[in-house]
Amino acid sequence: MNNPLVSVIIVTWNRKDDILETLESLQRQTYSNLEVIIVDNGSSDGTVEEIRQLYPNYKLICLPSNVGCEEGFNVGIVNSTGPILVFLDSDAFFEDNGINKIVHKFNNDPSLGIVDPRIFNFFSKKIQNEPKNWPKHNRFTGCAVGLKKELFDNVGLRPKNYFIYASEEDVCIRALDYGYKIQHFSDIVAYHKESPTTRLSSKFYYYNTRNVLWLICKHYPLLPAIREVIFHFTINFIFSLKTLSLHYYFLGMIEGIFKLPLIIKNERKPLKKWYLGRIYPSGAQIIKIIIAKWGKKNEK
Repeated sequence: MNNPLVSVIIVTWNRKDDILETLESLQRQTYSNLEVIIVDNGSSDGTVEEIRQLYPNYKLICLPSNVGCEEGFNVGIVNSTGPILVFLDSDAFFEDNGINKIVHKFNNDPSLGIVDPRIFNFFSKKIQNEPKNWPKHNRFTGCAVGLKKELFDNVGLRPKNYFIYASEEDVCIRALDYGYKIQHFSDIVAYHKESPTTRLSSKFYYYNTRNVLWLICKHYPLLPAIREVIFHFTINFIFSLKTLSLHYYFLGMIEGIFKLPLIIKNERKPLKKWYLGRIYPSGAQIIKIIIAKWGKKNEK
């Protein structure tokens, strides 16, 4: 697999300017054996027309409505032909040698299932995925990542009922439990144009509260699941209170609990070694992170 086809999958919705910049960045990649798949979630801002005009050779899949990031990526996975997949947010891009380095990592280590690059915020230049703040090699950042396509054949697709948020953690848990290795590489660099105008802002607490509940109850054994649910409900409550988003927090909690029996009945599969699937820091780790950040603010 020295020069494999790489299927780059991008899901977009009403981000015409951002995705055109992302597609332009792919033209600069030093790795040329690419299949670019764009899944449009029913955009109404001229995204589809611009892509058809500027990039007629790319595979453009137009969905009639917004089915969410997760189902959008699933459509891309099913329609891809390369053994290596690269997921890109429509407002993210790699340095020019990024995809070449991803292929190199997979060629050098057959046990790798997921290659997690170093992600910088495009505007602040701050690192978005600092590994020291999270359980080592247990997660990836969804805006720019390389994965083996066979992984989804073996562990299943992304959870489409999540719509957005927490699906990366769900994939990580299943991949680790199957035996795939996830590794962060600081020499592969990507940039994410994450800004308040392109994010769901307060709705994050709706999706995150609901989805993390489902994720934990699907995959964790009973006692760790109870502890994790209480802890993360508490953390989300505190931060949603701080950001005046309690309305979305409670909506997410109510829907999550209401649909939980069906989730448990149809999707519960506890991990063989649940600690391998720990995708969030422990309570002590989070407290240390908060104290460290608070200390830095006070120093300023």
